Amino acid sequence: MGKILMIYLGFRNGVTIIIVIVYLYKIKKREKFFPKLDDPQLETGIKIIGGVLLAGVLVFCTIPAAMDIPNMIHEDYLYIEGEAISNSPEDTRYSRAVTIENEDEKKITIEIVGTCSDVTYGDKLALKYLPHSKVGFVVKHETVE
Repeated sequence: MGKILMIYLGFRNGVTIIIVIVYLYKIKKREKFFPKLDDPQLETGIKIIGGVLLAGVLVFCTIPAAMDIPNMIHEDYLYIEGEAISNSPEDTRYSRAVTIENEDEKKITIEIVGTCSDVTYGDKLALKYLPHSKVGFVVKHETVE
């Protein structure tokens, strides 16, 4: 399961890094982002807003994933057991976000990667996840009727 986690984070952050490189290349070469756009003020505004959004993605997604590389290499995951108090309702093979509350009333939202049946309110879950990026996988899932 750790390999799937590594591939998922690598792909997600690889795409982000490619977008940042293209953005910086266009800024350095002073190329237009949209060649058919004739308003220079609008082009400048798009560049500024795009830069701020990309910086936010780098700070909140890519850097935490990079900080988790040693944990992935050594398979040093955090473990949490608790009750699902919210979830994304779709049944998907790729990822979903689930909020878990453990016995200490600690709430944490984790993005589950890999196959997982539908998680509903009150289900008992045991997850292993990475500490910085909060991405993990299901170890045990008990459905409550």
